[in-house]
Amino acid sequence: MIIHFSSCTNEIYEYSYEDLTDPYAYEYDSWSEIGWSDISVPSGESVIVGCIMVTAAYICSDEYPDEVYLFLRSPAGTTVQIWQGFAEYGCTADFTFTTDAFDGEPSGGQWLLYFEDEWGDGGGTCEGAILYIGH
Repeated sequence: MIIHFSSCTNEIYEYSYEDLTDPYAYEYDSWSEIGWSDISVPSGESVIVGCIMVTAAYICSDEYPDEVYLFLRSPAGTTVQIWQGFAEYGCTADFTFTTDAFDGEPSGGQWLLYFEDEWGDGGGTCEGAILYIGH
């Protein structure tokens, strides 16, 4: 059993991302190509963000982990680095990240989850990612 604690005190909305599972199918692991996953929050579900939490079942880097980063970008354009590879073929299971960097922004629109690789040779995998938006 995994228990997540959040600083959110009101209702939390939950959105699942598609897996980013083929790190070598594209160059640069960039959202400007095909190496990103997005969630569009409908305007009817839009709230003023109070807190954000991202969880993932599994995140992995290639043999050069210090060059692989995972980012979250809000509809307003705020971008936060939420993970970096940390060991050779480094993997993180049961990942949890929380931030207040998006506080005060409307949640409606496209939330991007994407990898960037400093050397442009691929190298990131993310499975089972969920975005939690609290207000």
